Amino acid sequence: MYQLYDELSMRILGETIDAGKDKPSISTTRTSIQKFREFMEGNELSYSPEIAASWLEEKVRPTSSHEVYKRVRFVHYRIATLFNPMENLRELFYKNIQSDYDRLPSWAQEIVSGFLAYYKVKQKCINHFKAAASTFLLHQIREGLDSISSLSYRRCADYYQKHGPIIGVGRFLAYLGNYEMVAPYVEDSYHFLFSKRISNIPLDAPLRMNGTGCSIQEYKTAQTKAYETLKSQGYSKTIRNSFLSLSNEFGVFLGYNGLRYSEETATFFIEHFRRSVSPNIDAVRRSLLIIGYLLNHAMEGDIPLAFPKKQSRAFPAWAEPEVAAYRAIRERAGKTRSTLDMDRSSLARFLTYLDCDGCRGFEDLSVEKIKGFSVQDSHSTNEGKNAYNVRIRGFLRFLEGRELLPKGVSKALPSVNGVKARPAVILSRDDQRCINEYCEQAEKTGGFLESAVLKIATQTGLRGIDIARLRCDSIDWNNREFTLIQQKTRKHIRLPFSNGVGNAILKYVEEDRPTQKVPYLFISPRAPHGCLSKEQVNRIVSKALKRKTGSHILRKTFASNLLNAGVGYDTVSDVLGHESSETVDTYLSTANEKMRQCALPLGNTSQYTGGLL
Repeated sequence: MYQLYDELSMRILGETIDAGKDKPSISTTRTSIQKFREFMEGNELSYSPEIAASWLEEKVRPTSSHEVYKRVRFVHYRIATLFNPMENLRELFYKNIQSDYDRLPSWAQEIVSGFLAYYKVKQKCINHFKAAASTFLLHQIREGLDSISSLSYRRCADYYQKHGPIIGVGRFLAYLGNYEMVAPYVEDSYHFLFSKRISNIPLDAPLRMNGTGCSIQEYKTAQTKAYETLKSQGYSKTIRNSFLSLSNEFGVFLGYNGLRYSEETATFFIEHFRRSVSPNIDAVRRSLLIIGYLLNHAMEGDIPLAFPKKQSRAFPAWAEPEVAAYRAIRERAGKTRSTLDMDRSSLARFLTYLDCDGCRGFEDLSVEKIKGFSVQDSHSTNEGKNAYNVRIRGFLRFLEGRELLPKGVSKALPSVNGVKARPAVILSRDDQRCINEYCEQAEKTGGFLESAVLKIATQTGLRGIDIARLRCDSIDWNNREFTLIQQKTRKHIRLPFSNGVGNAILKYVEEDRPTQKVPYLFISPRAPHGCLSKEQVNRIVSKALKRKTGSHILRKTFASNLLNAGVGYDTVSDVLGHESSETVDTYLSTANEKMRQCALPLGNTSQYTGGLL
């Protein structure tokens, strides 16, 4: 039944190959021949030029760009002329030689012309762009589009799902988006992944009923600001593009469902994304939190390096004003960040207990409630419980001063007895040797940051936070000294450093330090290239010792080595930057020779000669 058609079509295909046509032309010829054969078989039709012309007009033209349509039409026109060489079939196949561009209304032609002028430098692609944009618009107009501003997310997503990627359509939509002719993120809905993963929220869903939040235009402005910030902070192109892609998909989700940006919509989208592509969930979460942070802070301030998953415990609403006033006083007094964080943690624990116990104001606070809190508040050590109680008592005295509590109520929160000084835990000789070997190996492989940090910690006894925040101008190269104000005690100290430490710092600065205008000596090797954190210093120490630990053990080991070397109490206290020499007592247990001098000689004691009492 189709023998003649098969012979003629294979002849045309062979001529196309022999003529040296490009792969797209050969592929189009082969595919169109096969599809028309399937069409005839599916409808039980015999071949005729009239059927071929009808198939081209009804099936191929509406679903293909003008360029593709012309190629397919030429193939089947040649087959038809071989099938019936005695007839003039040109009018049958070329009834209307108008392009899709010519069929567009004037307002649509004007838009396509502007698009072509925008991409006029791409001369090789200009015909493809014109055909693709014209066919796309003509299809949308036939579906009811009456103006370019009414082009919707759903229309673009459906077009991609039906016709797949067409060269030029994506560029055309990007052009419309750049010139704000369409709503934000409409162009991104024409995407091979986004068009499949869009969640359609029911009209009666609570998420739609909540009209609070920021508009999609405000969301897009924050996204642009976030992208520029990531670029200025030195984030890699891969990270920036990932941020842009993930936040664009969320923008499509908002626009597709007519939603506003809010924490609720972001949470819903993250949970949906977790089910569909779980490996990217952390990147999705961070991208949306960056934009949310800018929206909540009026587009001001630096983007946080990390967004903790565990949210800080909130204060009860009735206590927030007084807590804010107390924390402001503590900040003006110059308390460090670690101290302020400890204040927040202890007060949140105390006030949450009171709120659960029925307090709705400080007038409900009583001695019995304070004692009840103390009884149930458990800590792993007595030192920890006392540290929390000291901060809570300070807040209670603040309330007494504001006459919100009777005088003396703060004394109801007791100190815990039985706090004993425990022997200091220090590194063994093998551990110290392991760190030295690690530094040597790190310098051979270019790890100058790790080597410099470890040498400073082991040879000066600086705290991890002080090493992390060591400034370039804190180094006196002439005298080979560090001069700095400690983060914890705010005490100014000067510490000498050895040639080994100086050489390690110099190698890091010359060969490993990113070229960023940052006042700190040690900066993160990855964007945003801020100063190292205490946690990063701890990770370096853990990596060197091959077990999880903190940098403070190096400080304790340094102090112990000084005592064993015969250095006096006061000198060790000054080198460590302690406010009192009594804090050195904890390291006495590690001074073996001095501890032996404290022992009673057994030879001077009397022998035991009696029996049981």
